[in-house]
Amino acid sequence: MRVTIKPDDAAAAIAARPRPVCYVLERESQTDLAVLSMVCASLRLPRLERRLRMGKRRADKAYFELMRPTGLFTTRDAVRAPRYLVQLVAAAAAHPEVDVDLLPVAIFWGRAPHREASLWGLLFAEDWVLVGRFRKVLNVLFNGRNTLVHFGEPVRLRDALQDGMSQQRGVRWILRNLRSNLRAQRASTIGPDLSHRRTLVAQLLKTADVRSVVRREMQARGWSRRAALLAARKYAVEIAANYSQSFVRFMSVMLGWLWNRLYDGVDFEHVEKLNEFGDGAEIIYVPCHRSHMDYLLLSYVIYRKGFAVPHVAAGINLNLPVIGRFLRMGGAFFLRRTFRGDDLYATVFAKYLGIMMTRGHSLEYFIEGGRSRTGRLLSPRTGMLSMTVRAYFRDRQSCRCCAANSAKYTSIWASPFCSTRCCPGATRTGGARTLETRNRGRDGSATPSAILPPGSISRSMRRPP
Repeated sequence: MRVTIKPDDAAAAIAARPRPVCYVLERESQTDLAVLSMVCASLRLPRLERRLRMGKRRADKAYFELMRPTGLFTTRDAVRAPRYLVQLVAAAAAHPEVDVDLLPVAIFWGRAPHREASLWGLLFAEDWVLVGRFRKVLNVLFNGRNTLVHFGEPVRLRDALQDGMSQQRGVRWILRNLRSNLRAQRASTIGPDLSHRRTLVAQLLKTADVRSVVRREMQARGWSRRAALLAARKYAVEIAANYSQSFVRFMSVMLGWLWNRLYDGVDFEHVEKLNEFGDGAEIIYVPCHRSHMDYLLLSYVIYRKGFAVPHVAAGINLNLPVIGRFLRMGGAFFLRRTFRGDDLYATVFAKYLGIMMTRGHSLEYFIEGGRSRTGRLLSPRTGMLSMTVRAYFRDRQSCRCCAANSAKYTSIWASPFCSTRCCPGATRTGGARTLETRNRGRDGSATPSAILPPGSISRSMRRPP
């Protein structure tokens, strides 16, 4: 079995903690316990079998789970709080010297970065569906050599008893924080849990802004309420993505084969900047656009590095009968070239973008608005950026970070086509097939400071006094 640890300095951080550590797993699973026990032994971390002190007695283990299976094929949330956690809180309330760091640990089968997976492995890789014992066995068989162990931020036990909080409230406070941390770990690794597309469209049509514009359209155009709502729904269906984690896993294998056929090398620089953003941070990728390979390559590299695939803003011209459906499954959502003269469409699109940002999904859009036919940077179009800023002002709970990046090609895949369009008399010539993906500064040189630090949007998007 091969295991990848995230973050890289997890062992040093855990060993440096002054308090005993109690591991918290997302669900009850003997295979997850075995993996965590192996990782603790290899990294010389505190063992799962340690007997934590609970006042005058010692516990028989140093871990507990938040979920438990109810059958061979199903899994559900535990209705009651874990007994072990209740005992810890009671011991801390009775004995002031008792204090423990509760460390959430998420284990993802089939999601280790830099690892190629078989088609069977992709089929049973980790997602948001809570699987039963039988599916877990298949997951271990096909993805045992492609496993990621993610250590989260610990929750201090003593903090749950501050400000006169009762034991029952303290237990609920700890569970709420642990579940939030585990959801953030899962979202940063495989992407947020997106509801069905029909549910999202229905939620979009119920927002106050869309209903207000629908009423104005009814008065201005003489439409019935049903006709106006059908028009809004048509726009929402035209825009919305239909993200599929299984499709993304399958395409990661296909694109890996494609890059080996097209290019002699792909270099991704300054990827460590993405690790600085932390779990739960919504990253907005703002690349330049020189080739149709840009969004495919960037999404592929982000996925292979162990991050969630962003939703990509694509022009409506790419919404072709078959290709458009595949792009939607990969996270693409479509927009028209101009919103002028159609307030209903503009409002529906803005609310869709706001819902995706509120749910914490990373986004990607090209600041130039379109693809450069000459290889040079185009003048920026600030429409998507302004909608991002407005969505931030409406909801400041999530941390949003901009990551500016660019792709540098020694030979652009579509350059013969572009040259014949820009210069009809030009002849097609071949070139070296190499590519470099970089984060770049204003002067065009590769620089680590091109990615803004975490929280940069909150500092740069303050309202004027």
